[in-house]
Amino acid sequence: LFSTEQIHVWSIYWEHQLHKALDVSYQTCIVNFYNEAENIKCFLFVDDGRVKHSPATPALRQQMYTKVKAFIGLPLGFTSTNNSDTVSFITLSNSIVISNVYHFIEDSIMRLEISKIQY
Repeated sequence: LFSTEQIHVWSIYWEHQLHKALDVSYQTCIVNFYNEAENIKCFLFVDDGRVKHSPATPALRQQMYTKVKAFIGLPLGFTSTNNSDTVSFITLSNSIVISNVYHFIEDSIMRLEISKIQY
C-alpha cells in the first residue's frame, strides 16, 4: 500500500508531533512543580528564645533538590521510534526554566531564614 519511504516520512512526522506534545507537557509540569514546592511543609517553633524550623535548612534543601532532580530526569525515560535525539533536547530546551526552579528554591529558603531573624 505505502512505500518504505512514505512510511518513514509519516513516522518522523508523528514522532515530531509526539515530541512537541511531550515538551508542552513538560513545561506544564514545571509550572505545577512551583505550586508543589510552595506546599512543602516546614514547621516553625521557638527553642531557647529563637525561632527554628523543622526540617532544618540542609534537609529542606535536599528534599526540594531531590524532587527537582527526579523531575529533570523524566524525559530521559522517553524512547524514540526513529532513534532520534529530540527527546533529550526537552530538558535542554527548558534549562532556563529549570534553572529558575533552583533560584525559586534558594529564594524560598532565604525568605524562611529572614523570617526567622525577624521574629
